Amino acid sequence: MTKKKEQDHIIRRFFQEESDERPSIFAADRESATAFPEVDFQPVTPALPNLPAGQKAGQEETKAYWRNLRLFFRSGKGGGLPLFKDRPIVAPALLGPYLTQGFSPEAFPFWVDEVSGDGKPLKTLIDNALGSNSSSNGSTGILVDNRSRLEALLAKELDKAAGIGAWPELLREAAVRLQRQLDLPRLEQEALGKELQQLERALPAAGRVYAYSEHLPLRLLEAAIRSNRHELLTEFREEVRLLSNRLQDL
Repeated sequence: MTKKKEQDHIIRRFFQEESDERPSIFAADRESATAFPEVDFQPVTPALPNLPAGQKAGQEETKAYWRNLRLFFRSGKGGGLPLFKDRPIVAPALLGPYLTQGFSPEAFPFWVDEVSGDGKPLKTLIDNALGSNSSSNGSTGILVDNRSRLEALLAKELDKAAGIGAWPELLREAAVRLQRQLDLPRLEQEALGKELQQLERALPAAGRVYAYSEHLPLRLLEAAIRSNRHELLTEFREEVRLLSNRLQDL
């Protein structure tokens, strides 16, 4: 084979698929060209972490653990977490939106939207609603003059409901008691009834109202979990709906 033909052969072999040789343009390499060995690649299964066996906790130790954990979700303390300047360095994540509200006993009763998780002091909602109604009507009305009485009745109804009440049912119970307490003449009673209806329409249509108590952190945590669950369910149902429509189009 002439030198030119040999070079052409090498080049053809170089570009030939599945060639079993390693052709080279160098004379020294051509003499030692060998077939590539086949290598069987196998996926490496990652080893699971080996946790050391531990002794099963006793009943009293288990109770103490759960008691400590519940204390953390109630007050942000406990849970075996490190402290900084005698205060925990972390707080329950789901209570985060409520920790920046500047809560105080004066902010309660507190209304929370069960869907979005948003909340406002009930007094703020009532003040805003009564203010907008007074501006539109051009008069103060009976209800504005008895605002404090209505708020006191709402607080009493909330206490009867163990510190948590459904909205607007709580308002309706307080409205009935307010009308009985005032015992107004018929025309004024009818006017008060209309003002109470206007107030209900101006306030949120649903939600829950919470009193200030030692159970408040867990109740707000429950509201936050319920809101988060509703959001996840909404996203899941929308995804299922889209996939169902695609399947029907097949």
